[in-house]
Amino acid sequence: MAQVAHGVLFRCETTAIHKAMDCIRNLKQSLVSPTLEVIIEDARTRGGSSIKAQGAGSIKRDCGIWEAFLKDLGIEYRFTRLSKKSITKKDPTWLKLQTGWSDRTSQHARDAACLLLPYINTKQ
Repeated sequence: MAQVAHGVLFRCETTAIHKAMDCIRNLKQSLVSPTLEVIIEDARTRGGSSIKAQGAGSIKRDCGIWEAFLKDLGIEYRFTRLSKKSITKKDPTWLKLQTGWSDRTSQHARDAACLLLPYINTKQ
């Protein structure tokens, strides 16, 4: 899970789906301005053996759960399809250079941050 506000990455961590949903729900309730958009990796579009290794059924189920959850809360969302040219699987040093984030991260957290690079002011 990664969060950006005003062009700054301020959360980059690995968390359980129910905790991420709680965070989104709390964030929506605390916002004065209703400007909230959730960007989700659309892992349903992955091809090849990676989708088989991860379990195609659980990926489709998780994406469906996120979609229903965000619709119920009236939160704007977008699924992002990752291509072979996508910027993922980067190391912590690369993430720090791109975003200024220096705290410890997992690969999943860094991948989430990479999805948000278009929203991050990289001129730190």
